[in-house]
Amino acid sequence: MEKLVNCIRNPDFNPSLYGGYLLGNLQFARTFPYSAGALEEAFLKANFFLTQNGYTGFSFEEFSRDLSIWDDKVRLFENPHPSKSNGRQRNELLLVIDIFNENNPIDVIIFCLKRIIKERDLSRLYNSKVLSNAISIGAQNLVDVVSLDTVSQTNADRVKNELSDVLVYAFLLAELHDIDIHRLLLGKINVGDDAFLFRQLQNRSD
Repeated sequence: MEKLVNCIRNPDFNPSLYGGYLLGNLQFARTFPYSAGALEEAFLKANFFLTQNGYTGFSFEEFSRDLSIWDDKVRLFENPHPSKSNGRQRNELLLVIDIFNENNPIDVIIFCLKRIIKERDLSRLYNSKVLSNAISIGAQNLVDVVSLDTVSQTNADRVKNELSDVLVYAFLLAELHDIDIHRLLLGKINVGDDAFLFRQLQNRSD
């Protein structure tokens, strides 16, 4: 079966195949129940699940200090509201993996776009060739709009419309190739590529 890290953001992702469920559509969750004295065993099972599915494992020594541990995408902790078994409350660890970062506007936008793709059954169009062509067409439409000499509200609205199309397709293409747009753009600036970018702009304006 495909590793969780490679399919968790797919529009047709089915959490039950990985023994879990969704929390608010932005997180994957799975519980690991344990009996008295078997905390470490449950931790090892959760850790094994993580490493087998493309995520970094945790240290039990660090986890045992507060019965919780986390990184930027994954949290593992003792469930404060465990489920019941045979009418009795049981002990369990709760593993939560962020599918999208709700504090990152770009992630939320991509999540909404991918939900639309799933709901409208457009997955056949979710590929590099189609998205690249759409970006090219949208960019040319944008060029045609801004080439008009007259500045009007109608023209401004058309610029917004064409630009939003280009951005939507670019975000989806980046997501398809597992590219973090935020890090990509920051990296472009930090490594000095901004000079090259502005040289291109200067050359194209001449």
